[in-house]
Amino acid sequence: MFILPPHSPRLNGRVERAHRTHLDEFYAVYELDYHLPTLNLTLIEWERIYNHVRPHRALANLSPAEYIQTHYPGISPLPLTSIEPIQIIALFGSILYNCLHSGG
Repeated sequence: MFILPPHSPRLNGRVERAHRTHLDEFYAVYELDYHLPTLNLTLIEWERIYNHVRPHRALANLSPAEYIQTHYPGISPLPLTSIEPIQIIALFGSILYNCLHSGG
């Protein structure tokens, strides 16, 4: 098995960029309470901002939700209150990955 070394943007640029965004825009900004229910609420708010408010340069400065509505009008993003934070990450992460790799 091949394991990438940490901080290796040439080998794993997209993941390293995501880590940088989370460090700069989540961990450095939010006062974190590591009590799980409180942390989950903070993560839900961060994911709402990241996926519905924050523009992404790779998506023509649209949020992932705006990108989906513009390019895939038949798909509607799930309401944030009905899913767990990890499901939000998986849903939008896989859509973003597919868009970046398909030229869409």
